[in-house]
Amino acid sequence: MQDVADFLKDHAPFSDLDAAALDRLAAGVEVEYFTAGTTIFEQGERAQDRVRVIRRGAVALVDHGRVLDVLGKGEMFGHPSMVSGLPTGWEARAHEDSLCYAIAADDVRPLLARPSGSAISLARSSHDRDRGRWSPPTRTGSISRNNPSER
Repeated sequence: MQDVADFLKDHAPFSDLDAAALDRLAAGVEVEYFTAGTTIFEQGERAQDRVRVIRRGAVALVDHGRVLDVLGKGEMFGHPSMVSGLPTGWEARAHEDSLCYAIAADDVRPLLARPSGSAISLARSSHDRDRGRWSPPTRTGSISRNNPSER
């Protein structure tokens, strides 16, 4: 459990928590392992009741068979669906063998609601990366990349 808390404290939005809060959060974490190619959740699946943080490996976000992004260590996914209460907007698939921490929505929602910049940037993490921004696919299914300097 201490290993989980130590990992989470280095990643937003958990980095703002004190040691006691991190320990409580870590106690409720479910450790999940996905082999490469495993679908973690499907596109259009019911709203997520938890988020996942990648401890090791990589997870691809896939829209109708097209890879939109590949997330890595410390990145969170499933939160847009969890926060909105809407079905998942894309499929999450293990890009390589991956170890994830699943955290219940009730434990994460208050952290995402904080007005801090880390929570706001985290909510955009799957869309706005160092490689530039992408816009949701258009009717033709293409992905529009914007110039990072336009941020």
